[in-house]
Amino acid sequence: MNRMRVGFGATWLKNKDYLMVSGGYTICFQVSDECEVYKFKATKKERKWTKISSMNEKRTAHSICEVDQYVYAFGGLDQNEKSLNSIERLRLPSV
Repeated sequence: MNRMRVGFGATWLKNKDYLMVSGGYTICFQVSDECEVYKFKATKKERKWTKISSMNEKRTAHSICEVDQYVYAFGGLDQNEKSLNSIERLRLPSV
């Protein structure tokens, strides 16, 4: 990942052969809203983490999954370590 973090959500985007990660705690213990993808079936030069659009809400300890053309992020904790009961829908990246 471009930014080291823990507690992120991760899912395999089977239609794209990408690994997608979102949110988590950064090295400074800040909750992130950033999302990145890693292209596995790419040339060696293109195999890298690419930042995509961020989530609306910063979250950690959450889950994400792919459904049709979208990735859903749900649950987790906010920057105050309060439980989130929201769900976000992100369009699949066109990286």
